[in-house]
Amino acid sequence: MSEVVAGAPPWSAHRRAGSAGELHGLDLLGAPARSWWVFDVDAPAVVLGSAQRAVPAMDLVDVEIAQRRSGGGAVYLSPDGSVWIDVVLPRSDPLWLDDVSHAALWLGDVWVSALAACGVHGEVHHGPAQLGDMAAAACFAGVAPGEVVAGGRKLVGVSQRRTRGGARFQCVAYTAPPDTAVLVASLGANAPDGLASVLAERVGVVPVSAGSLVDAFGRAIVDSRHHRDAEPR
Repeated sequence: MSEVVAGAPPWSAHRRAGSAGELHGLDLLGAPARSWWVFDVDAPAVVLGSAQRAVPAMDLVDVEIAQRRSGGGAVYLSPDGSVWIDVVLPRSDPLWLDDVSHAALWLGDVWVSALAACGVHGEVHHGPAQLGDMAAAACFAGVAPGEVVAGGRKLVGVSQRRTRGGARFQCVAYTAPPDTAVLVASLGANAPDGLASVLAERVGVVPVSAGSLVDAFGRAIVDSRHHRDAEPR
């Protein structure tokens, strides 16, 4: 269910390139206006959740190990096979929801619209989070409200960082199969047994170019500015 949000402000769009660590370290919260950011990593990277630690099982040549301030499991990023988009909302924004379990549902709808424009069907996960040890280790091994799935596979992963100033929703989709072996290796002894097999079953790929997906997302989020899920604030 959705409702009209009166006087919704416009979106500002940004694009930055750099290392995964540098881009995750950008201070985007506290700005008075809503924005979305496309981030292009300059090298393959494994990005750990805020509570994770890397204990590589082997030398990972030319792979950056970075850390984000949002929770959840590790994510693999590459310059040519992943789309990384962050969406920033100030607390004053009409799309803001205090309930973290509903806060990303509107954003999932945006992604579903973007995927549909690319000829890909996806659905927003509205149920309870399906996490556990596997998802705590790797984002795409589980699913949480607001993320997008299709046929038992996750197409879009979303993590949140929330402060007094606002929220930063960090989104990743794959346009080519990610190197999950590198992700598992980066966790070393912290990787649960069977993680590689679970990721093989649950990671979804969006079979379009990264540029097409980014363009579709931009159109979809602008079109969404007057709506949000009608949940209690």
